[in-house]
Amino acid sequence: MRGNLLRYGIIGTETEIESQPSFSFVMSQFEVQKLLLDIAESPRRPEFIGPALGSSGVSHQDLEDLGLIRREGEQYVLSFTLLTKADAGIVRRVGEQSARSLAADVLARRDEIESALGRYDVEGVDAGAAAFILLGCFSLDWDGLALAAERGYAATAPEDGYIPWAQERAELSLRAIYWGSHNEYLPDVVVTSFGDHFSRPRHALPDAIWRLELHLAEAEMPASMAAKLVGPAQQALNRMMGHAGRLTLALREGAKTVDELVETSGLRVEDAGPLMELLVELDYATQEGERYRATIPVFTPADRPLVDELRGIGECVLEGWMGSGYDELKEELSEITPMRFGVDFAETFTQIWHYIFGAANGQLVEAGLFADPYAEDRRYHGFIPCVWHPDVWRSREAEGK
Repeated sequence: MRGNLLRYGIIGTETEIESQPSFSFVMSQFEVQKLLLDIAESPRRPEFIGPALGSSGVSHQDLEDLGLIRREGEQYVLSFTLLTKADAGIVRRVGEQSARSLAADVLARRDEIESALGRYDVEGVDAGAAAFILLGCFSLDWDGLALAAERGYAATAPEDGYIPWAQERAELSLRAIYWGSHNEYLPDVVVTSFGDHFSRPRHALPDAIWRLELHLAEAEMPASMAAKLVGPAQQALNRMMGHAGRLTLALREGAKTVDELVETSGLRVEDAGPLMELLVELDYATQEGERYRATIPVFTPADRPLVDELRGIGECVLEGWMGSGYDELKEELSEITPMRFGVDFAETFTQIWHYIFGAANGQLVEAGLFADPYAEDRRYHGFIPCVWHPDVWRSREAEGK
């Protein structure tokens, strides 16, 4: 299918340069994707580049300026992380082995973890779901990436730029590779969904709101009408998401009626009632008579000691695993495309790490430490949502680590 050979993205922020086409535009061109895969197979001479780019509107200089290719002698080679289908197979095989050792290191601390989780006392909320978020997402994902950057294992994007990556689309299943967090950060509440990229779409927050906002942005209407309609509608959806998050936070201390939720949240009854019906539909809450209770992990500042304790356990595991396994991992992946072209392994590691901790999370689900996002009693599969107060989690940088 034209234009659909690669998945791609950036780490960092893309700054628009007036004289240069954007990374997003360049990478969306079929001719560019095809050319990059050709170069991944074998370096190409300059006379190959122009005809291969055809009428894409992209030049070889654009590709050099964006850091996608570089010239070595009489040939062009790749200068960024691009994983081919063959690479993906190697990464999956090596990553599964690494994931087993990482999961084993976590399970070695199982008694400590389950003892800490025993203090999480939200009636009706599975402690395994809390572990999935606090260890699988907060620790292995977020803290893991931050720690890797601190130790020089993973490259960090420059302040005014980014690190590009791409991967050839392959048939390898992403089921139960739990590596993806989607987050909406509001002033007094954060809504998160965390899971794999196999079961789509996620019927969760913020995903459902994002899809609605995307439909609005893509709706066919005159530009003058869109300017007056789309922005205010997106703001209304965002406010609704914030209200839903605050109502969920209010359930942290136990079941409540709509009137009690109104008193706690400051919302009007006519707003709180329909939002609670939405939260029941999303499986964020359940209704028992006139009272609602949470069914997903909810974390308020009262949970900060638990969050810190589990993140501390995760940090010890991560420090030990990265310290002992990084060099071996680098050696085992020495033949993948980016390494063959001399791309710094630290730039590639971010993508590799997602496979490793994602697969480790799947193994921790199988071990029963984490709740199963594919359990039969779940209405929606492949992810677990949570709602949390911003004071619950602070970045390692903010904590001075």
